[in-house]
Amino acid sequence: MTSRRIGGVWVFLLAMAWATPLWANPIGEFCAGIVKDFKRRNCWPEPFVYPDRQAVREPLAVMIGNGWQRQNLVTDVHFERGGIELSEAGRRKVLEILNEAPEQHRIVYVYRGATPQETAIRMAAVQLFVGQSAYGGQAVPVVESNRPGDGWPASHVEIVNRKFEAAFPEPKLSGGGGGGAGGGAGAGGAH
Repeated sequence: MTSRRIGGVWVFLLAMAWATPLWANPIGEFCAGIVKDFKRRNCWPEPFVYPDRQAVREPLAVMIGNGWQRQNLVTDVHFERGGIELSEAGRRKVLEILNEAPEQHRIVYVYRGATPQETAIRMAAVQLFVGQSAYGGQAVPVVESNRPGDGWPASHVEIVNRKFEAAFPEPKLSGGGGGGAGGGAGAGGAH
């Protein structure tokens, strides 16, 4: 009699397993997990390559953006002594950004002045020059930046170059002593 009861319980459990949705019972979840694991193992590492590639590219995108910000930065050395008007170097720098930077990186960054008023004046001067110089009505953004420039003023570079050239020794030919290396025929050589 007990075997009939056990058999009846098994029939009842199987009937319940087939009657409920497959994902709603533990047996169905277990079978679905096996199928999912089988498929995941057979396509490995493909699903995981793309997030890894993205994780590697994200810092590079930040570095590229910072590099373009530094490249397109108009700093103190690009303004006249008062910090109000663009100098010749500043105008050339802005024209270089407008003409040579790729379109997606064509943004002029202006380093902050000593005061908010000076920053506003600098921004207005650069925006005015960009508006006058843009070709085809092209709107080029002018953005404030807190990244300091790493360049030197041209006058400092010139002083360093002149001092370097002044300290360079005069070129001299080595003195003749006869025993040095030369291009003559050795002893006992062919005539």
